[in-house]
Amino acid sequence: MKAVSFLDGVKKRRRSAVGLSVAFAFCAFLMASASRADAAHCLYVSSYHPEYYWNVEIEKGLDAALNGACEISRFYMDTKRNKGREHAERKAAEAKHLIDETRPDVVIACDDNASKYLVVPYLKDVATPVIFCGVNWTVDSYGYPYSNLTGIVEVAPIAPLIDAAMDVVGNTRRLIYLAADVPTQHKELARVRQLAGRRGLEVQSAMVSSLDAWVAAVRRVSSEDILMLGSSSGISDWNDDRAMEIVVKQGKAFSITIYSNMAPLAMLAMMKTGVEHGEWAGEIALILLEGESPANIPIVASRRWSGQQNRALLDAAGYRLPDAIARHAASID
Repeated sequence: MKAVSFLDGVKKRRRSAVGLSVAFAFCAFLMASASRADAAHCLYVSSYHPEYYWNVEIEKGLDAALNGACEISRFYMDTKRNKGREHAERKAAEAKHLIDETRPDVVIACDDNASKYLVVPYLKDVATPVIFCGVNWTVDSYGYPYSNLTGIVEVAPIAPLIDAAMDVVGNTRRLIYLAADVPTQHKELARVRQLAGRRGLEVQSAMVSSLDAWVAAVRRVSSEDILMLGSSSGISDWNDDRAMEIVVKQGKAFSITIYSNMAPLAMLAMMKTGVEHGEWAGEIALILLEGESPANIPIVASRRWSGQQNRALLDAAGYRLPDAIARHAASID
């Protein structure tokens, strides 16, 4: 909340300055700003690949916020499809070389691997301002904040989603977490264990690398369980149509997710949005380009999410959402 107030305050000061300035001063300000914008260069470093849905959402928000005020170069580490440490370290070294060659005014590092392999070893307390986004849950393992860094932490609505599922299912005592066997999903699983455990739920996991293993896990889940669908990104042979066929025919458990790419497969979704991260990173980049220090901008946590219910899956399994939940969740068939 503190950081949100900071950003809101900056916007208010901008509006006040425009309102009080005379026409000549305002024109001079615009000319100076345009000159700076023409020279400004922002480097966007993504942990993943351009087509990954979360990446697409972040860039949508980032492009809208910057609105041409900064020339954006883009570098993709592609660590979702290439999971090895050696690959991540090599791509991070390439990104560092690009930074040395192009000397960007701001670096925007998205998701955990960009922080782990690029920011921590190469960009701590350097002259170049750094904005991170999409880091899951906590920055403790990276030692943030740095003097040249600020950012937004990705906090998912796991707790309210589990509470809603328990309201629907009733006396359930077990939650199954099904996801791709990748580092970000193991990090998500740890938080699910913590939050579900506080609610008296036993948490079991199925971290899989193939679609067949994912299908087998769905078949094993009983109607007395809650099935939480983590991201499928990282399952090399993933197929949306096959996955949908399985959940329609054999999905017995009440299924939930926080991922928009998994929402069509779940009965209830409460989804975080990458657009929020991109918008925030873009807004902060504009502030840094005006000369503000990253050290003066607090790290924030995401706070936006949307709800969605799948009526066809709910009806097929015989579940009904309480009105208090249903009216906040858009319907899909």
